[in-house]
Amino acid sequence: MIQQYAFKPMKRKKDRIDRFAIHRPTDKRTLKEDLVLPKERLDNVTSNIASVDDEEFEVPLQFISIGIGLFMAFGALMNFLVNKDVDYWFVSIYFVFALCFTTGFGDILPQPQSYLFQLFYGLAGVSMFNIAVNATLQYMMATIDYLKIYFKKSA
Repeated sequence: MIQQYAFKPMKRKKDRIDRFAIHRPTDKRTLKEDLVLPKERLDNVTSNIASVDDEEFEVPLQFISIGIGLFMAFGALMNFLVNKDVDYWFVSIYFVFALCFTTGFGDILPQPQSYLFQLFYGLAGVSMFNIAVNATLQYMMATIDYLKIYFKKSA
C-alpha cells in the first residue's frame, strides 16, 4: 500500500511558519483534502510567511576569531610542508593571508602539486573571511544601536 504524504507547516512562536515538514495523514482524508486551505487561513499563512524575519545563527566573535586562526594555521602548515621554496613560517602565513584576501601579489606561487589544494583552500578562505567580516559588522552595528538606546534613555 502506498502511503500518501502531505506537506504541513511546522509552527513556532507566534504562529510563524519557518519550514515545512512531511507528515503522514493520520485520518481517512486524502492528500487533496489536506492541501486545500480555507481562504482566511491561506491569507494568514501567506502574511506570516511574508513577515518572517530570517533568523540567523549567531556565533560569538571569539569563536569566529579562533576558527579563522586555526584555518590560517592549517593552511600555513600545509603550504610550508608542500611548497619547497618556502623557508620560513612567516612566508607561509603571508601567502595564506594574501590567498584568502584575494590580494595575490604574485611574489609567492604555489607548487604545481598543490594547485588543486590551493584552489579549494582559497575559495574556502574567501567565504570564511566574508563570514567573519559580516559577523564583525553585525556586532558593531548592534553595539551602536545599543549605545543609541542607552544614551537616549540617559538624556
